[in-house]
Amino acid sequence: MAQTFGRHRCETDLGFLVPPKFEVPIIFLFSDAQKDVHILIPETSELPYVQYVADNFSARVRQPVKVFHDADRKKYRLCPIPEGISPNTSSFGRFCFTRDNGAVQGFKRSQAVEAEYERRIPRPRNSWILYRQVKSQEVASQNPGMPTTSISKIISDMWKSENPEVKAYWQQMAEREDRNHKLMYPDYKYTTSRASNGRKPLAGS
Repeated sequence: MAQTFGRHRCETDLGFLVPPKFEVPIIFLFSDAQKDVHILIPETSELPYVQYVADNFSARVRQPVKVFHDADRKKYRLCPIPEGISPNTSSFGRFCFTRDNGAVQGFKRSQAVEAEYERRIPRPRNSWILYRQVKSQEVASQNPGMPTTSISKIISDMWKSENPEVKAYWQQMAEREDRNHKLMYPDYKYTTSRASNGRKPLAGS
């Protein structure tokens, strides 16, 4: 069900692939067999991060999440499978472990670990950023060697001249990404660098 937009961006009706500039791309995949959503994470991801995503996923769907290593896709596959259900998972890869959020309730990560996870979580992108990332690839491929500042200026002018229907489409994409982001990171709170450094905001700001 995955569709490709440009060279790097992949999106489905249920999720998205984060652009390469982010450390850990995540794919939401609809399983026709289980009629459920699975999550794919690169096999190069650190195990604590895979467990962290599985815990959040388990909390969201309110059931255990089994993690498999899919060698063909080179991904970890996170699958919500209720207790007592034994679906055919032969195509999912090698079983690794199960994460059940109910079993880790009350667990408190250290501030250092919490900060590391927050650092890894990308902010959801707005309509302009989504548009710019897709169009920048097109403009750059059509104008090899063009400076980044010139590319940004061209895309900015393109955005200003787009009709309301096009802008509405990208707004829908941004809203979809925001929903997916809340699904994956229900406890996420954006903090500015000023706040993270413990500084008080300037008066009137």
